[in-house]
Amino acid sequence: MTTLTNPRIEQMTWVNCVLDAARAQGLTVRTNRNRDRQIDFENKSLTEDHLRRLFQDIDHKQCVYTRTDMEKLLGGSRPCASAPFFELVVEAGLATVAEKDGKRFYRFDLSNPLKT
Repeated sequence: MTTLTNPRIEQMTWVNCVLDAARAQGLTVRTNRNRDRQIDFENKSLTEDHLRRLFQDIDHKQCVYTRTDMEKLLGGSRPCASAPFFELVVEAGLATVAEKDGKRFYRFDLSNPLKT
């Protein structure tokens, strides 16, 4: 008996999808002085390293994530990037937004968007 499962996206493929989505939405994606790609939001940036850490934390939390989770992960250093990051991933179709008991959370789909 064969069981079909959705293949999981690789971490760097997901990072590249987020960066590509940022470009597609007209955000600036550039290489910073540390040679790390980053998305420039209005008040803060998220680097490739931030995105890798986010992927790992989202995966660890079984793809249900909140702004509070992100702010804890990044040590409170990127609160101005939280809202635009979540808007970006929702618009790109990488996550959906939901509410329960008045609290907003995001469900991420880490299945491979490049599957055929």
